[in-house]
Amino acid sequence: MNSGTMKSIVDAGAAVASELGNAATGVFESGVEMATSAGREVGAVSGEVEDFVRRNPFAAVGGALVAGFMIGLITRKSL
Repeated sequence: MNSGTMKSIVDAGAAVASELGNAATGVFESGVEMATSAGREVGAVSGEVEDFVRRNPFAAVGGALVAGFMIGLITRKSL
């Protein structure tokens, strides 16, 4: 191969690497945005659950007992 062909190959490789880098950066930024949004949603739901438990502590304990009982039944049958 002559040096012109090698330079073309190197340039093409550099262009592909640059495009892959840009794509990876875009994916990373989208992931950060999604994680930030999910964190906000979890915080909002957590606040709502906390308010419910404060207003209805017996209902919350009853719900936890039922959930624990159901989980126990499911795991016992699957083992």
